[in-house]
Amino acid sequence: MPVLPLVDTGPNTLPIVFANMSLSGRSSSNAITVTSSINIQSARYVVKETGYCVSNTDSLPRLTNPNTRRIVVDKTPRQGIYNSPLPATLDSLSPGQIYYIDPYAVLDDGRILYGRHNHTKMQSTTVATAVSFRLPVRPPLLPVSFVERPPVPTPLTPSNSSPLPAYQQFIPLQDRLYAFYPTGYLQVYDPTTNNWKALSPLGTNVFATSYLVFAAGDKLFVHSSPDYWYGSNRPNPVMWEYDPAQDKWTDLGNDLGINLFNSRYLLAANGIAYFRNAYPYGMLAFDAKQKKTVAANKPTLLRINNYNGFNPLAGNTFIASVYDSNNDAQYISYDVNTDNVGMLTNLQSAAEKQGLIGSPYLVVRDSDLLTGWNVSTTMLLNSGSINATSWLRRDELIRFSTATQLVVGYYDIANMPGNANLSRRIISTGKRVFIFSTDGLSSLFTEVALP
Repeated sequence: MPVLPLVDTGPNTLPIVFANMSLSGRSSSNAITVTSSINIQSARYVVKETGYCVSNTDSLPRLTNPNTRRIVVDKTPRQGIYNSPLPATLDSLSPGQIYYIDPYAVLDDGRILYGRHNHTKMQSTTVATAVSFRLPVRPPLLPVSFVERPPVPTPLTPSNSSPLPAYQQFIPLQDRLYAFYPTGYLQVYDPTTNNWKALSPLGTNVFATSYLVFAAGDKLFVHSSPDYWYGSNRPNPVMWEYDPAQDKWTDLGNDLGINLFNSRYLLAANGIAYFRNAYPYGMLAFDAKQKKTVAANKPTLLRINNYNGFNPLAGNTFIASVYDSNNDAQYISYDVNTDNVGMLTNLQSAAEKQGLIGSPYLVVRDSDLLTGWNVSTTMLLNSGSINATSWLRRDELIRFSTATQLVVGYYDIANMPGNANLSRRIISTGKRVFIFSTDGLSSLFTEVALP
């Protein structure tokens, strides 16, 4: 049977459409994953081949162009009403180069259908465009080591047969890292022995309550409050204080001032811990000396929208990665004494220039700031008529000097441990930076070692 010549098809009303096109990848790789789907809504047509056509010169890539790259997904002839995914890998891409990509289908009569013409909204689209994208050009990168440390121990079940999930709360205090488990289990990481040291346990299980663990002054505190189901009859909260110097817990009773239930810890300075209260909305402050929580007048701190807290920089100055009213990421400093915010303009400019803005973490290591963790951006320049989406994981870390207000270097974090799609926390003690990642019952504890 003779092979019919290929013929490009423009706008049409054939009941064959492409949808759900998505591009994903990492900045450390020159390959991306492409997905979409084809939906054939009539049994009259035979589709003998599907795939993607890619070009770095033709903004409307065509299979009839000899310079077009042809990525074949399926060459099995199909007839009937069906919906089929079209997964593919596009490799050997050059960073900085613009590429145009479109899904295609070849019918048994040689006609070629393209995603730019055959998509879910094709009847209302007058101008057909292909998807265009570009991988970023990475800056010169320095190496970084991820040193695996002993995993954070978790208590065992009563029968000692299996570990409990990794529900640790981490509290940096005086350059040390403490881990509190809601059963009352407390430990501290000792870098001199590279091990976790068990400390005196609280002796009370706070798992079934709304509990908060935080540091203020030179002490740790656990605040426990019964949950919603008590309503207006909810009992008063209780609180305990832990003194690291004596390895001793003290019950502070329940005459504690305002209940911290429904509150989120933000930062602590001068022996006072500050919280944002959800209802009634406002700021609360716990004084570690008075052992009382009162309302606080910090309107600026109350308005700051950030998800991963603040890190102390020097004195009463804290830094954070926050989001403004337009949901754009910003790097800021905050003075707890004056309740004023300053912009980290040089760091902001450097991050934006490299496309690394948007990290939820801005952490301190000595006098340097580290950011770029868990940044996801887009590689799309044009989503095309098919309205594609994209996801690009950035694998670069920025190290910024607060002394010189300049970028010290960029680091390759492509081998950062843990699954970015699962729980991963970046924790700074001021002198050391750790990554804690967890997947159900297993966890990984790693130190970030910069040259």
